[in-house]
Amino acid sequence: MATDYTKLSNEQLAELIKSGDYDCFPVLAARLMPHIKSTALKWKNLLPETDDLISEGLIAVFKAIKSFDSGKSSFATFASLCIDRAIGSKAKAELSGKRIPGNMLVSIDEDMLSCESAEDAVIRKEDTDNLKKNINSSLSALERKVLALYLDGNSYSAIAEKLSISAKSVDGALQRVRNKLKNKP
Repeated sequence: MATDYTKLSNEQLAELIKSGDYDCFPVLAARLMPHIKSTALKWKNLLPETDDLISEGLIAVFKAIKSFDSGKSSFATFASLCIDRAIGSKAKAELSGKRIPGNMLVSIDEDMLSCESAEDAVIRKEDTDNLKKNINSSLSALERKVLALYLDGNSYSAIAEKLSISAKSVDGALQRVRNKLKNKP
């Protein structure tokens, strides 16, 4: 008998996913999608393409699951902070070099930075075997290297320098990674 994930709380779903039950991720992602979309749409006037920002929000949900501590806050609150930070960072990176109106910038506080520790967990934690299989089976060697360096916190220019490629190639590789992982079942 299949579990009815819709009857579980966000915290219960996060714990199930953390323990390897990835089948319930779509339910949790659907609950958070309105926040992801509204956050991405805040950048619509500056960035006409919001699909990348929505993908970044979904990645942030997965990272939030990996580093969530139920004793500190509700999952929805924690995930919202992670989503805001990830989408804001991605949008700012896309806009680098352009003048951004001050009211569009999101300040970063210590609570938001706590999502950062999840970056290494996406690849390294034992309970991410499924994700590792998807990464290894669908990404090229270059895409895997770029993703690993990006998740370790390297900037596009640092990745480009380490791999002896252009920053534009790094950006292209990360775009392909997002598209491939977003379209994986």
